[in-house]
Amino acid sequence: MSQAEILAVHDKGRFVETCAAAGVSAPQSHPSDHESARELAAKFDYVLKPTSSCSGRGVRFLAAGDEVPPVAERSIVQRLLRGELVSSFSIARAGEVRLTVLYRGAVMQGTVAVCFERIDVPPAVDRWIRSFVAHTRFDGFVSFDLII
Repeated sequence: MSQAEILAVHDKGRFVETCAAAGVSAPQSHPSDHESARELAAKFDYVLKPTSSCSGRGVRFLAAGDEVPPVAERSIVQRLLRGELVSSFSIARAGEVRLTVLYRGAVMQGTVAVCFERIDVPPAVDRWIRSFVAHTRFDGFVSFDLII
């Protein structure tokens, strides 16, 4: 995969666009400096996150009605979803999933799991991952944090 293809998946803003193109669900998201982000923040609990981050770095959880705070780096405002947080690890070859492991955090340090429990992959999660990987023709390993 090219660097541009990998960045399209890693960038939090472009990831949502890629999900839409792949026909899979993703939380409603807007660039933090757009009016649409302020409209979302006025109505729903939301997450403010840098578009290029991992391991919870820079992630902030805010309540509906909280003003979108200024940020130093490009960020998105994303509608907060409620449910169980699970993480996946898949190995793919040319858009075909070869293996997926799903796990949940058993011990958390903030938003980051430091101890894990492996769980069965529900069919809907398997379909989501396979659809995304097929659409992007992903090659290598790919991981997702999902709310189920």
